[in-house]
Amino acid sequence: MPMTPAARSSLTDRTLDFLFGKRLEGEALDRFRASQPPAPVRWFFSALFYCWLAIVILWVAGVFGWLPVDRESFSFNQLLLINLVGLAMNVTRGAVRRRYERKAALAGQGSQTTL
Repeated sequence: MPMTPAARSSLTDRTLDFLFGKRLEGEALDRFRASQPPAPVRWFFSALFYCWLAIVILWVAGVFGWLPVDRESFSFNQLLLINLVGLAMNVTRGAVRRRYERKAALAGQGSQTTL
């Protein structure tokens, strides 16, 4: 059953309440939302993460012999490469997030309130 927009908004608000330990309202909530990358950017990085996770799971399954492939064909150099790709992905995601946080901070520079 798909979530209604009101239920989705309520879920988002409850998640923010949990993360920050207090209710974000008004200007603080607006600044938080402005500091987040657009939805397609977040979806892209989520898709990258799940692809990376699937590769790691397949690699582990191959090493332990849970896949019908030769166990000797898996090396720790492959795991190192997979993890370096994951690290690069996280560094890029962090840079994108900081860019949007800076943009939001510059846009709301006149305000003195903080989270």
